[in-house]
Amino acid sequence: GRLAGDDATDGGGMGGGGRRAPTAFEGPFAVADLRALFPGGPTAGLRRLLVQWRAGGVLTSRGRGRGTRWRSAQVAGRRT
Repeated sequence: GRLAGDDATDGGGMGGGGRRAPTAFEGPFAVADLRALFPGGPTAGLRRLLVQWRAGGVLTSRGRGRGTRWRSAQVAGRRT
């Protein structure tokens, strides 16, 4: 999947697009999916952002560890 509004000029790092919450990611996603989009970004940094977005109500999560699936709280709210 891709992030809506993902910018190809991002250069592969986490700057720019990597700092936007993935509110329009198509369906559930894992940290590995984000690593594929931002190969230059450290995994720990990606996880830290996901946890911050979850704490802020932007994302929801299901599962633990590598099996954790993340989803936009907006998308999850529409489907319940």
